[in-house]
Amino acid sequence: MLEQKRSWIEKHLPKIQAIEQQKIVFNEETNFKTLYKKLYIHSHNSDKLKTLINSDSISIFYPNSIPVENNEIQEIIKKTIIETLRKEAKEYLPKRTYEFAQKYKFKYNQVFIKNNKTLWGSCSGKNNINLNLHLLLLPHHLIDYVIIHELCHTIEKNHGPRFWKLMDSILGDAKKISKELKQHRINFF
Repeated sequence: MLEQKRSWIEKHLPKIQAIEQQKIVFNEETNFKTLYKKLYIHSHNSDKLKTLINSDSISIFYPNSIPVENNEIQEIIKKTIIETLRKEAKEYLPKRTYEFAQKYKFKYNQVFIKNNKTLWGSCSGKNNINLNLHLLLLPHHLIDYVIIHELCHTIEKNHGPRFWKLMDSILGDAKKISKELKQHRINFF
């Protein structure tokens, strides 16, 4: 089977390797922000890793006896960021969805926050809106685009001409924004 797929693997391997190389390795110089908080990483003279989260920052203190690139340290940093993103997303995204639904007269059931690896959002047949917590790492206009995109699916369940006409009536050139969104990836760390 591997031999049968050799050409596909050889074709796609450089893309996969390029994505892997783009992943962030967090350290003291990393400039990273969630919607509301800036990340700070410091070493300290303790053998325990410590995290502090307040209204505007995430501070992570790691033992100076362990390199910050250590996989365990990196995983704790990522886990802390995901937890922070989840809290922020649960606060921000349902409110923003409600605002757009009111403004443009959409009806939806519930908003769920997910940690998806491939989708920014989705809309179920029952008009439940699923939004990815990683949306908070996008520019605001792209967050709004995804929310409006999913709200439009409460009326038009596919990506046919009527869907894009509805999107354009709200956003102008929606396909242009869609192309911009495709320049961003979900799983960057």
